[in-house]
Amino acid sequence: GPNQVSLCDTATFTAVGSASRPLTYEWTAEGSASVNVSANLTAQLASESGSSVTFPASLLLGAAVVRCVATNFLGASTDVSLTVDTVPAGSPVVALVLPSPPYVVSRDLFAFATVNFSSCVATKAVLEFQWSLTDAARRAVLLTGTMGEFGVPKGMLKDSKAYDISVRVGRDGVYSSSSRSFAATPSPLVALVAGGSTRLASPTTTVLALDASSSYDPDICPAPDPTSTAAPCQDAAMAFTWSCKTTPDGMPCRQRADSSLTTLASTAFAAVNVAAISRSESQTGLALTVTAAKGSRSASATVSVTVQEGADPALMV
Repeated sequence: GPNQVSLCDTATFTAVGSASRPLTYEWTAEGSASVNVSANLTAQLASESGSSVTFPASLLLGAAVVRCVATNFLGASTDVSLTVDTVPAGSPVVALVLPSPPYVVSRDLFAFATVNFSSCVATKAVLEFQWSLTDAARRAVLLTGTMGEFGVPKGMLKDSKAYDISVRVGRDGVYSSSSRSFAATPSPLVALVAGGSTRLASPTTTVLALDASSSYDPDICPAPDPTSTAAPCQDAAMAFTWSCKTTPDGMPCRQRADSSLTTLASTAFAAVNVAAISRSESQTGLALTVTAAKGSRSASATVSVTVQEGADPALMV
């Protein structure tokens, strides 16, 4: 919804979310120590139970916080709020719209503004847009724009930092503003194993080489380019672990010699001694999984190995 609206217009607010079953909505308005909320506005919001409300701006006595509490069938609830205030007659009604979170560092972010001319305006002229992206902590403007849509290129946002996006719309000294605050989140890690997800090995294979060094953090490294001759991007903070299970039963791999659990090196590279792993006749292969981890993030990739007589472990399918 809008942050500002002139007294001759209406304000519409919509709560956006998703759930497996319909939600119930409760709308309220809150003032401040110096601004009261009119009884008429309180009554109108109390009568609303849908995901959207509309009321005349004339019910506002000053800046008010419009709040919506959404509750699911289990009784769990969450709330969202937006501050709205009045502006001089004729100002356009502007609502800044961001996509649903998360706002990850490695993706472009696009914001746009829905704009309606004020019902007080007789002549509708071309409006000007003034956008800005601000570092919330330092109050430093990082990016500006003058189009109807505002794009923040990937890589500009930093992990876990807070930002404000604002837009000012109008002309000839009559403007309305709208803003939103958000925090950037780290991108999901990507785990990759060279050669694809399917390999072959023979029962006598002593070294099945697996390489997960192309796994990457999109916030640090670009996706690997198999046609590039440049050195691959390195991220020393990435940690690796490997696990082994027999297929198709999914049991942990054990050593043929003493039935102990098979362990693999905690590096990007794994050398698997297939011949040393105990398998029954029904266990026709292995599932080798690498987990790439960095802080609280992790990603996994699994290579399915079919074990059969005469298979060449260097062959990648």
